[in-house]
Amino acid sequence: MNEQPTVPVPARRAPIKRVLLMLAVTMGLAWVFYLYSNPQLVIMLTDQLWTCF
Repeated sequence: MNEQPTVPVPARRAPIKRVLLMLAVTMGLAWVFYLYSNPQLVIMLTDQLWTCF
């Protein structure tokens, strides 16, 4: 008998999961870009931050 130890092969993520993950990350980054491209939102956030001090 050939008693060689087997090395477990790391499981690869399914391609659909990888695509969905990349899509979710891209959507999140696009949402942040949209929020920061709105000048009124940036002014409101800085005003809220300034009132803390």
